Amino acid sequence: MVLRVKNTTMHTKKNILLIILLEFILKSCAAQDRFYVDSFGAKADGIFDNTEVINKCFMAALQKSNSVVIFGKGKYRCQGRLNVEFMADNQITIKGESVATSIEFDNLDIDRGFFITSKKKSFGKGKILLRGFKITGPGLGMGKKNEFYNSVRHLYGIGISNIKSVEIDGIEVRGFYGNGIDISNKESRSINKVKFKKVEIKNCNIINVWGCSPSDSYGDGIYLSDSYNFVFLNNTISNGFKYTGSLGRGGIVIEDFTMNGVIYGNNISGYDRGIHIENSSGNITIKGNILLDNRISFYLWSSGLNSNEQPINIKFNIFRSNIISSYLDKIALRNKDRSYIAILREKPIDKLDIIEKNKFFFDDSINTKSKAVKGNIRLSLFDNSFKN
Repeated sequence: MVLRVKNTTMHTKKNILLIILLEFILKSCAAQDRFYVDSFGAKADGIFDNTEVINKCFMAALQKSNSVVIFGKGKYRCQGRLNVEFMADNQITIKGESVATSIEFDNLDIDRGFFITSKKKSFGKGKILLRGFKITGPGLGMGKKNEFYNSVRHLYGIGISNIKSVEIDGIEVRGFYGNGIDISNKESRSINKVKFKKVEIKNCNIINVWGCSPSDSYGDGIYLSDSYNFVFLNNTISNGFKYTGSLGRGGIVIEDFTMNGVIYGNNISGYDRGIHIENSSGNITIKGNILLDNRISFYLWSSGLNSNEQPINIKFNIFRSNIISSYLDKIALRNKDRSYIAILREKPIDKLDIIEKNKFFFDDSINTKSKAVKGNIRLSLFDNSFKN
């Protein structure tokens, strides 16, 4: 009996030592260096131009493998672009200290509010996490009064390119003429086909982000291309076209080789296309979203060049229009076709796109099943509800 007690005691001591060692290792791995923008001279008074001092803070934080940059309470005015440029495979978190943290960009000449990228030799490296703050764009005027209306000039609230992964949680982007959040690896795609490993955007508000361009290339709430995996969860993407005077292009736009994604629980309104998918690789689920007052709520186009393209699943969504039908004359869309779902494939794929258990509410111009759901290929339609 004595020997058994000794052995048990020895094993217990070893287990305790292992637990202590494991905790030490985990704490070491999770250790984060904290950087406060105010310590670098930033002032949240809505007057001081913080561009230079905030960029110095970012540069210092990027020297560490795992860092956190913290904004305090108040309005941080910036007349220039805020740059995060990865040179190694490290991680940086940028967060607001409270819900009252706001970054305001007011220079009409900048191309982006935040520009997050990597140096050419480090393409495909770096992880960015954005948490809990608001950004607003410069006042450019609404509708045709906007000095850049129907031109190729535009602005991204947050532009991210050529890094490994992205997590955005609890960010509000408001009042940008262009794109709210733009995530794309177009530059590295042509060199070594780098894709994002994962992009996650959740609990964000994208408000009055819009644009009107002859090239049909911007005016998106969230734009994503070149990603292996993505999740868009519980976001509100709303362009109040009564206020802005124009529809945006797309609430959520997925393009160019993106695959394996979920668009779940989002509210999208006020766009020419609520959700727009073009030349993706498929295996994308659109589930539990509310799509309100978009010209076309869901639009998919595929060239058919990707022989491995997978189908799209559209389930448990609500499609409704309250005011857009009565407002078409004012936004010059009276003669444009409307529908809730339009799926256009230049070549059919092996499996059918699935549309099931959705609720469709008719309005003045979308008043039949054939107008509500359009496709140039066979679709799997099951247990959908169509109501007046």
